Order: sequence, then C-alpha cells, then structure tokens
Amino acid sequence: MLVRDLLPGMLVQPVKGTYWILVPWRGHDGKVAGEYMSISTVPHRESETWKTPVGIDPLLYIGPLDPASDGDFHTPGRQLVLYCGQAYSVDPTCWRFLRPTEKTNVKE
Repeated sequence: MLVRDLLPGMLVQPVKGTYWILVPWRGHDGKVAGEYMSISTVPHRESETWKTPVGIDPLLYIGPLDPASDGDFHTPGRQLVLYCGQAYSVDPTCWRFLRPTEKTNVKE
C-alpha cells in the first residue's frame, strides 16, 4: 500500500501471514519514550519481550502527524493509526505489508 493512497478514516490491516506489533522506541536520552506500530512477518517468540503482538485486526488510519503539534517529541513515523483509543505512529517500512480493508455490505 502506498502512503499517498491513504485517506483519513479508512481501515488498514496486515496482509496474510503478518501481524501488528507494538515496538518501544528510545528518545535522545536513551530512555523509552513511547511505542510505535509496526508489522512482523515472523511468528512471535516468547523471548522477544521487547515487542508486543497486537493481532491482525484492521486499525483506523487517522492521518499524518502535524509537524507543529509534536514539538520536540519525534516519532519513528509520521502516519498515525488508532489502537485501543490511542494514536500510534506507524513504522514507514511496514506500509508494503498493509492493505485497505475490504468494504462489506451489511443487510438488515
């Protein structure tokens, strides 16, 4: 998926065989400053305690991070998705493993 094809409000999900993970990232002082969303293509190993598997469910794409609003708090990616009520930046290298969710028609 290309970032230029994203529209705020669309749902994106990992392609088959991949899954979302939360990855901690370190700030300028070496301390964990937050987490960002990425994609894993390999099965989760219990020894990899530094990353948290999230699953394969679609996440809501919010839009790009406003450069004026982040101040001195730099994130690994500029595109944001919503997970559990919190916005997370997305690792720019993982967009090739994401696709838009297919629209479904629900009949009542």
